Amino acid sequence: MGVGHIKAGVDYKVYTAGSVLDLLHFVAPKLMKREGVHFSHGIADDLDDPKYKHCKYWSTPLETRLPNAPEMEIYSMHGVGMPTERAYVYKLAFRFR
Repeated sequence: MGVGHIKAGVDYKVYTAGSVLDLLHFVAPKLMKREGVHFSHGIADDLDDPKYKHCKYWSTPLETRLPNAPEMEIYSMHGVGMPTERAYVYKLAFRFR
């Protein structure tokens, strides 16, 4: 990216997860078009839809099913003696868009 593109991008928007994608589409449209073929950044409406079986959707946990792993263990590696979450509850929530 050139300096002009970076300066234009800095003045473009306030940075949130969605606006970073907008910024990248603004600064590097060809790259983001190519990236859109391989990765998805959305939220699945219906996980039973066959299109979500494509590997494009595997990169986001909002568009793929979690594995059925009742015996899975999660280890926290960020610190010793620090309190961490011990369980997770996943449920369907409303859509932001």
